[in-house]
Amino acid sequence: MTKFSMVKYAVLSGAIFVVGITIWSLWSKRNIPRFCTALSIVAVCGVLVFVYATAIEPNWIAVKKVVINDSALAKSLSGLRVVQVSDIHIRKDLSFRDRQLISKINALHPDLLFITGDFLENMDELPALNNMLREITARYGVYGVTGNTDYHRFNIDGLVRELSLTGLTMLRNEHRQIDLPNGKKLWLAGVDDPVTRRDDLTKALSGIPDGEPVLLLAHGPTIFPKAVRAKVNLVLVGHTHGGQVGIPFLRRLSKYANRDMPMSGIVSEGRTTMFINRGIGTKTLPIRLFCRPEITVIEVR
Repeated sequence: MTKFSMVKYAVLSGAIFVVGITIWSLWSKRNIPRFCTALSIVAVCGVLVFVYATAIEPNWIAVKKVVINDSALAKSLSGLRVVQVSDIHIRKDLSFRDRQLISKINALHPDLLFITGDFLENMDELPALNNMLREITARYGVYGVTGNTDYHRFNIDGLVRELSLTGLTMLRNEHRQIDLPNGKKLWLAGVDDPVTRRDDLTKALSGIPDGEPVLLLAHGPTIFPKAVRAKVNLVLVGHTHGGQVGIPFLRRLSKYANRDMPMSGIVSEGRTTMFINRGIGTKTLPIRLFCRPEITVIEVR
């Protein structure tokens, strides 16, 4: 039994016990001590929060519009629907959340779809991931980069080959020049996982003409200082899950959640802007509280 399961059963058992005493007191027409009444209210509220954080919010995917002000990049991306998802952490079978993800992405009719790492953790999850990727469509391509969990139990070269069969193009310290319908071209670069220090931004950018606007995909925000020095225009990342809990003082109780980096949203320095996506899945604890999973629609102006 995991530590989380032990906590879950302890909370539920305690709440049932307290509420049971209250119901028995009412049924037997005994006076209920104020302490017991207060404890019952706290127990019921605790159970409701627990159910919300484990069963409702993790499956309640938000679609968030993000506006990036970059006139150079806008010359390429203006009028296009650019969508980002991150940290899918898919399980063995396509869950309700996964089905919602497929439906919401396809409803957006993306021109470009970017997936910024942490697709899965175990080989037995690969069939479900392949099924998901085959159902997702984007007019001018689906592009991705590796995340730290993608390296846990895989021959990464084999995994990338498998994913390529679904139509996904993985960028591993490399770039692509994408021809767009407006007659423009997009320089898209991607690095291997920076969390485990497999990134090589110099290699990824090698061959892109000086002065050309670049959109960079990476898994974690630690790539940002390198991107600033390289004068990359826009960086799309994930990894943090937004901390999974949107209440700062609670997040600070966890070393895993309270990372020494921005947790979500836009960060800018010089000519470089980075957006940190809160991700879709969860890790360590299967909870989200005031930190909904998100699909982001990137509008560059």
